[in-house]
Amino acid sequence: IEFPKGEINEDEAIMVKIIERCEKVVRSAIPVYNYRFRDESITTTTFHKKKLVWEKHCRENYEYVKDKYPKVKPYARKRYAGSLVWLTVEMLREESGYDEEIRDYINALKKHLCFYVMRKDVKTASKVRALIMCISKSLYKKIFR
Repeated sequence: IEFPKGEINEDEAIMVKIIERCEKVVRSAIPVYNYRFRDESITTTTFHKKKLVWEKHCRENYEYVKDKYPKVKPYARKRYAGSLVWLTVEMLREESGYDEEIRDYINALKKHLCFYVMRKDVKTASKVRALIMCISKSLYKKIFR
């Protein structure tokens, strides 16, 4: 399994393929993944178009598991909807340049909105953001500026 060349969020792109090869997968509340934040990392830099690939990876994972692994579908769907919310929030913070992507992401989010806001494991702030941006991106900008 190889990381996609020239893309960020490589772990998101290959995780389903890695898990698929496992004989057994266990879910645990114990944190065992240590994420290291560096000042110069992609996570801590300002928003740029390269970060949009995260939505693609989450969408592809969701599309892949929804029929093949129905038990995992809700988690993949939540992850995909969450990527739409986070990336749209980031684009709305920018002054311009992402109008088409914002429109597309909000339209995609609307298809998952009810599912997303009804989940108990989604933070209330994220639910409110999703609801408001789906109602009106200009209202969202006024409230969260």
